[in-house]
Amino acid sequence: MMIGSCAEQSAPNDLNNVCSMGDSSKHFYCGGMGSGLAAKICNNYLSCIILLANAEAMATGVKLGLGPKLFYRVFNASMGQNFMLDHVYPVPGVISHTPSSNGYALGFKSQILPKDVRLGVNATNSVKIKPSIGEAAMQVYEN
Repeated sequence: MMIGSCAEQSAPNDLNNVCSMGDSSKHFYCGGMGSGLAAKICNNYLSCIILLANAEAMATGVKLGLGPKLFYRVFNASMGQNFMLDHVYPVPGVISHTPSSNGYALGFKSQILPKDVRLGVNATNSVKIKPSIGEAAMQVYEN
């Protein structure tokens, strides 16, 4: 949980008020009002882009003749390792707890992905950074 607060002095109280909401080691004071939302937008933006990169790299590896289980082991032991790879692996039968290995059971709704990328692209544009990766991701998610 990413939290912003109007005054830094109130941050400990704000954090105490939300401690019953999930794992307290994952509660972060991010700064003033709106900073928690900014952190969430940036985190979701990055997660959506990583998810897309994982799927694209996996599809490429499989088309080049690499097995999905071998590919996962290689990724997991090297620079390609990431949270999304471990929790949303796109190929069934490789990681037992991922949606792909459980009949793509409903959980996170993929229809939300374009919204999260759009929010990230808008935030990036607002600080005068060119969101080239985000714009490419938007084209994929919207088609």
